[in-house]
Amino acid sequence: MKSLSVILFFLTLRLSNFAQQHGFGGTVTDSLSNKVVSGALIYVIKFDDSLIVSYGYSDSAGQYAFVDIVPGTYRLIISCPGFADYVDKIEVQ
Repeated sequence: MKSLSVILFFLTLRLSNFAQQHGFGGTVTDSLSNKVVSGALIYVIKFDDSLIVSYGYSDSAGQYAFVDIVPGTYRLIISCPGFADYVDKIEVQ
């Protein structure tokens, strides 16, 4: 098992406007091997009150997407066994 203190997720995050629907997506990769990470659990949590807005999993190509996200500030948490959790503050516009 990889050391949790050494392994970090590398996240490619792209914010976009999907035909009047606000959302974002990206690819989860291992920062050491640069390989995609499939099956990672991804949470979108409101920054101000910590309510879970949405969640999902990265697909076999490590990709994920969330649509119909209300513009605002969120905390993005990515978790997968054998890896350290990735936490980031994001803005959806």
